[in-house]
Amino acid sequence: TQDLLHFLSVKFGVLASRLFINEFGQIQILNSYGTDKDVTPEMRNNNSLLSNSLKRHEPWQVDQVPANYWQVSSSLGKASPQSLLFLPLQFQQKVIGVIEMATFAPLSDDHIEVLSKLSETIGIGVNAAQSREHLQELLQQTQQQTEELQAQQEELRTNNEELEQQARALEGQQQDLNLKNRDLEIAQRSLEVK
Repeated sequence: TQDLLHFLSVKFGVLASRLFINEFGQIQILNSYGTDKDVTPEMRNNNSLLSNSLKRHEPWQVDQVPANYWQVSSSLGKASPQSLLFLPLQFQQKVIGVIEMATFAPLSDDHIEVLSKLSETIGIGVNAAQSREHLQELLQQTQQQTEELQAQQEELRTNNEELEQQARALEGQQQDLNLKNRDLEIAQRSLEVK
């Protein structure tokens, strides 16, 4: 996803961008370019621009961004973006995420149309990456459970071996006891005969 955000920066003059996903009703940042990955509580607010963009199925451009909104800084100075574009990412006609992009000038209608056409392809890629990540997590959980089961099986095997040894020892003791009882019975009979 970092490569995608870098591509948008190079091809469309995007100063900074963030890729958000809507997972289980929660807005989570997946990656960012030209900005940090911190997500403020205001971003998660149901009335925020970000939240509203998740409800749309088409790009949404906000022009004339307030000067105190956010600043891009470099070694030469600081400046505020003039425009924000929210690009909803779709997978199977469902908005699964959004890319928020900041630019110094509004994007042209042609650029927005190209981005709109790319949004479903990007959505498919993001969904595939998320699916791989979830699959990897499940695989790790399964491997951990397998290791735990193997450890439990080894412990049970050790316990069974100990129980078998104890059972053999008890069996040997029982045989000794039976021999002693038989010897006692023989001795008792011989005493009764005398």
